[in-house]
Parts: sequence; C-alpha cells; structure tokens
Amino acid sequence: MPFGKFFDWFYTFFGFRKTVRLGIYGSVNVGKCLAEGQKILLSDGTYENIESIFNRTSKQTSQKLNGIEDAIDRSDFDLQVPSLNKENLKIEHQNITHVFRQKYKGKMYKIRTRLGREAIVSPEHPFITIGQDGVQLKKAKNLEKNSFVSILSNFKPNISEQNFNIPRRFEKTPLGISLQMKYHYPKHVVPKNGLTKELARFFAYAISESQHTNNSIGFFNEQPEMLNDFENITTSFGLQTSHYDYPNKTPERKVNSKVLNEYLSEVFDLQPANSAGKRIPATILKGKEHIARQFLKTLFDCEGSIRSDENSTKIIEITSASKELIVGTQILLLRFGICGKIREKTVDGEKYYVLEIGRSENHRTFKGKIGFSISYKKNSLEQISQHGSKASIHSIPIVDLFEKIRKKMGLNKKDFYGSHYDESLFKTKMITIDRIKRMSKTLQKTKIVDFIHLLAEADVVWDKVVKIESIDYDGFIYDLTVNKNHTFSTWDGLIVHNTTLANRISKDWTGEEVGKVSHIPHETRFVQKKEKIMIKQDGKNLTINLLDMPGLATKIDYRTFLKYGFSKRAARQRAREATDGVIEAIKWLNNVDTVLAVMDATQDPLTQVNITLLGNLEAKDIPVILIANKIDKKRAKPDSIREAFPQYPVVEISALKGKNMDELYEAIAKYSRRGR
Repeated sequence: MPFGKFFDWFYTFFGFRKTVRLGIYGSVNVGKCLAEGQKILLSDGTYENIESIFNRTSKQTSQKLNGIEDAIDRSDFDLQVPSLNKENLKIEHQNITHVFRQKYKGKMYKIRTRLGREAIVSPEHPFITIGQDGVQLKKAKNLEKNSFVSILSNFKPNISEQNFNIPRRFEKTPLGISLQMKYHYPKHVVPKNGLTKELARFFAYAISESQHTNNSIGFFNEQPEMLNDFENITTSFGLQTSHYDYPNKTPERKVNSKVLNEYLSEVFDLQPANSAGKRIPATILKGKEHIARQFLKTLFDCEGSIRSDENSTKIIEITSASKELIVGTQILLLRFGICGKIREKTVDGEKYYVLEIGRSENHRTFKGKIGFSISYKKNSLEQISQHGSKASIHSIPIVDLFEKIRKKMGLNKKDFYGSHYDESLFKTKMITIDRIKRMSKTLQKTKIVDFIHLLAEADVVWDKVVKIESIDYDGFIYDLTVNKNHTFSTWDGLIVHNTTLANRISKDWTGEEVGKVSHIPHETRFVQKKEKIMIKQDGKNLTINLLDMPGLATKIDYRTFLKYGFSKRAARQRAREATDGVIEAIKWLNNVDTVLAVMDATQDPLTQVNITLLGNLEAKDIPVILIANKIDKKRAKPDSIREAFPQYPVVEISALKGKNMDELYEAIAKYSRRGR
C-alpha cells in the first residue's frame, strides 16, 4: 500500500468517538547525518554546502527545537530542495523545515557510485535502493557493493524572475556605466538588459577556453565563427577586442576592461578564476530553459568532444580542472533529462574531471534539445544518435520481480518483454531502463504493472555502488528535515532520506509531522505531541493524540556523549537532561490509553529497558502493542519478540519504508483503550 494512502483503507475501520492518547515508547536512536562540506542541491538550481545552510539559518532565527542548540526550526523561512516522492518516484519542491548539527567522532562511510556520485554519511543514514524486493531504504552501514541506489535523472528547477540591478558604486553616464579608477579614466560599459542568449554564450566563452582575470578576458579558439561571436558581444558592450593571431598558435580575442569584469561579477555572478576555480554562475543555474540551453550548447562547442571509450562505445564528453564546473554542467543537463557520468583522470600529474554522456538515448536527447553548432561535431553527433544502447548500461537487478509480475498477468516472455528480448536477461537478472521504457509503452496501465510504469516514468535512475570506504571522522555532521517526502539530493544528484515512526503515523493521517529526527542518542528529551488526529468515514471517527516519547534507558552514562565531541562538562549536562527525559516519559504512562512499544527486530528483545517498560504497563493495566520494527533488514527476527512476550500482540513493520502500516492501524483499532 503506498505511503500516503494508508488512510484510504483506514477510513473503513474506525468507529470510536473518544480521543485515544497513543504513546510511542522505545529505546534511543542515532543520527542520520552528512559530513561537513557536502553540497546540497536547491530548488532554484543552485547548490550550497550543508554547513552554510545551517550557519545562515542559525543567524536568521533564534527558535531552537526543544531548546537544543544544534536543531533549528526554520519552517518559517522559504528554502526549498528537490525532494523525491517515494510513491511516484517524481521530484517535488519541498521546504526544509529543520536543520541539524552535531559533533561526531567515529566511523563514517564514503559512498561512490559507478556514475561518480559521492557522499560521506553517518552509518545510520538511509539511501533509496532497488532490487528483487522492489524499492527499499537501506542504511549506509548495511549498504553493499553492487547495491543500486537512486540518483536524479531529471530535474526542473523552481525558477523565478531574477533582478539584475546595477550596484550604486557604478556610475551611470550617457556613454554607459563606469567606475572611478585610481590611475586612469575607466572604459565605459553598456549594460545588458537582463540575462540574454548572447550573454549566456559570452559566459560560456569566458568559462571555457579563456584566461579570465580581474582586468581582462582572453578567449582562445580555432573556429572563426566563435571568435567573431565573442568579438560581436564585446562590441555590444561598447568595448573593443584585441586580436592575437600568430603562426602555430591558437587565435585569441581579448577584451581589457576592469569595469566589465566587475560589472559581470557583481550583477551576473561571472567570477574571474583560474582553470581549477571555474564554475557556472548562479544566474545561469537559476536561468530559464532557453538560457541553460544556449549556455550548454556554447560550452560543449568550446570544450566538448565525441570519442570512443575502451569498449568502442561512443561518448560525448567535456573535461575541466574544476569539479565544480563539471557538476554544475551536470545539474544543467538534468533539465533536459540527461544523466551523465563524472570521473577523474590524471594528466602529467594534474587532476582533471570528466563528464561523460553515454547511451544513444542520451545522445538523441542531447541532439534534440542542445546540440552542437560546429559542423564536424554536429555530424558526429548525428551518427552516434543512430546507435542502440548497450545492455550493460543503466541495467537494474529486478528480473525476478518482473517474472512474478509476468506470471500473474499470464503472459509469455515475448508479449511481456517484447519480441526482441534476450534469454541473457534470466541469467544476469538484469534489465535495462531502455527496455523497461519500451515495455511500459506496450503493457496497458493496470494495477499489476504499475511498478513497471513507475520505473519508466521516474525522475531517478538506479546507479550501482562501486566503492564503500569506512573513514574515521572527527567534526560536525549535518542533516535536514524536508517536508512531506523526507528526501533531498546532494549536488551531484544522489538521493538521501530520513524518517521516524511517529512522523510516519502523523503524516499518514494529517500530512504533518509530530517532531523531527533526533541526531544524538537521547537527543529527544521532551514529549512531542500531535493532537486531534482525526479520521472520519460514514459518520464515524477516531481521534488520536499522538505522543512521541524520549528514548528510554536504564542507565545514561555521560561518556556516551564524549565520542560525539562534547566536553566533559557538556556531556554531563546532556546526561542529566536525558535522565530527566526518561523520568518524564515514565510519568506520562499515567496519561496514555494505549502504548506502542517499539522494538528493534534485529536485536535481542529481552533487554532491561523492554522488561521494565512492559512490567510498568502491565501493573497499570494499559493496553500494549509491540512493534517489531526494521523488518526490511535481512537479519530481522520478529518472531523472537513474539517468543519473548507471547502475551502481547505483535505487529511487524518497517517505519522507514512504511511497510505493514495498515496492519499497525488495524491493531490500534482492535486493542486501543477507547479513551478516558
């Protein structure tokens, strides 16, 4: 049952009129965080370091979550990120509601995929994966090499009009604008009216084959039409271009003007930089589609090439000493549904970054939506666009799952997979996304084939994990809470996720959360409430006050916090506050009608915490529903909870994935005390 539709079934079940106070108790959880320096993709098409988001947010607001210094509520501010809706695998723009920071000392995992996506995350941070069991969430510590994780394949930024106001320090004159110079009279610049196609081309020239300093822009190229275009745009600024044409050297066109450089830098974010420091201006990343297209076309005209790899596969590629330029180019390509590979190479001891566009489907998309202007590149693109994709590219291991669907439909392999299917499918268990898309066009949309259409129309592709590196980390780690979907993307397109059981229940019923994800053990030290959660159907209703309790423990040692970077004084203070939180949670047992006791199905249930909690509840005659959580894990043994506590009903769920939540709601209806 899809995450957001649990309540559709739930409507038919409840008929109670009094409010049920539902308490959720369990042991502590741990952080789901990213390392410092990780860049996050924003909805406007730009990106920002996650610590920068935290720092500027902490300056904008004094409101802290439950008084915690490093968990900041920023729900009143408008900062959006592209977020994956796990029901339809589509990207939506959702608000960041909270940002988190904590000190951490311990193991982190550096994840790298075949297409060059990277992230450094804490062991508990989940990724969205796909396999023979379908789409699942898997924590970094449980991720395996050759797992398949989701990355962006399509991204339409949330674009608004940009204002290009000329700063006051520029003097407006009848000849244009100028700056007061210390040693000589300035050259006037005729300002452009907004971000035009010709400016987008000029920016690509200045970023690609150029020497861009504070005082000049020198453009080097062999193509006369590109040299002329650079000069014509320079002339439109009211400036002259110098020509440098020497035998056996690449021709150069150069414009000398400090005013032009400062004007372009301050108004349009085109910054002077050396090769390793080049990046795409924020104004281009936030620009409309025709601006992005013009910029990309010119950039690939200058720096792009078509070559054959070691397997004779044709590839469109662009190379730079700047990773930021390469990733920025990939962000722009996502607007057109083009997902490339990012890799590193070393030439004469220098590191370079390469963006490769493989697959003929991508080549055809590039040809139709971007293309080349240079004739020989245009001809090569035309040729490679006629080829078919190799089966090994963008394949995912879900053939066993597809076979179950096929057999349920009663179709033979030819009618299901298409007339040109290959028997190797059933040996490798892998199927290409291209074939899935073709299948979606021939298989009529019905409930049983929804999953096939979902994959074919998704805004993500599934990328193989090729390297998992455990690293020692000592510093701040960060996380975001994102409205509705609990997913966001790194700047290079890797999707990450977080969630909690209380938030899952509240969101299923109301679309809102109870509280936010905790990031340090015992971080939630106060009862978090969501009141008047109501379901109505046929004149009947059940109202729930949902209470999310601090994590329980029989002993809280201040030394637990030392590994997170706390001083002894701060660690002792945290331990005292956590102890108070446990006491508060126990006191609340007098104020609940039903308790959901959450237990980790991968761990031994016979812990002192569980035994003490259930003993207290039995003495108070409070109905208990045992939650065997994390059943999506291979090592989960929910039957061990039934064997340990046979007198209580047990519901097996995955709070992260939302699995079996309807069974949980059925148990709440059946076993809940009907309010007081």
